[in-house]
Parts: sequence; C-alpha cells; structure tokens
Amino acid sequence: MVEFMIAIVPVLMIWTVCWQLSRVYTGRLMLKHAATIGVRAAAVTHDNQNLPKPKNAKDDQEDGQKAVENAVGKALGPWQNTAIRNIEVTIDDSSNRDEYDGPFGLVTVKVKATFKCDVPMAKYMVCGGGASIDWEETANYPHQGARYKTED
Repeated sequence: MVEFMIAIVPVLMIWTVCWQLSRVYTGRLMLKHAATIGVRAAAVTHDNQNLPKPKNAKDDQEDGQKAVENAVGKALGPWQNTAIRNIEVTIDDSSNRDEYDGPFGLVTVKVKATFKCDVPMAKYMVCGGGASIDWEETANYPHQGARYKTED
C-alpha cells in the first residue's frame, strides 16, 4: 500500500499537467479560430467609410464592430467567459474609395483575451503563479468592397 501511495502522486501530477497542457493548446487554437472568424465578419460587415444604411435596413441593425464582436464570441463557443475571458476585439480597416484597389484593402482583426487555467495542481506549473495567460491573436483578410459610389 505504501508503494502505491508513493507511485500515484507523480502519476497523477503527470496526468494533470498533460490535461492542463491540452486545455491550453485547445484554448489557443480556439482564439486563433475566433480571430479568423472575426476578420471574415469584418471583411463583409465593417465599413470605415461610415456610409448610410441601405434603405431596407432595420433601425436596430447592429453596426460592424458589434457584428465582429458577436462573431468572435460565437466562434469561441462554450470557452467564452469560462476559460477564455476579458475578450477585446479591435479592427483595422485599410480599405478606402480613393484608390482603384482601395475597396479591397486589408482588414486586420486583433483579439486579446485571458486564458484561465483551472486544472488543480497543474495550473501553477503550466500557467505560472497567476494561473492565467494573456494571449493576442491577429488575422488579416481583404475587404469585400465595391468600386461604385452610393448616392444619398
């Protein structure tokens, strides 16, 4: 029985560290996926020209920033506000209407978040004393614009 007690502690420690490492890897992959989904949403919904809404748009139609934040949140799924917290989304849209290729300028979405480690015993070994990791992921995509101008 004593041999079992001596042997089980390192085995459990190795198992919990592997479990926490798999959660960290999966969380990082989820954040990369969320940045990619966010930039795809920004490429079709975000407009740095502040154009008027189309005539058939509803009054409560959400703006581009809100749509991108919702897309990032949905891409994170159940990880949002549980393991991945404090999510900040910033959009850099370099498209414009002045140049020939301007409507197809690059859109960049940066997602910052904090990953909370929560596996007992292993969280301090994998994530450090604070038991959390700050991450930042960036994704780029060409803006899906058009060369025509709208009239008011």
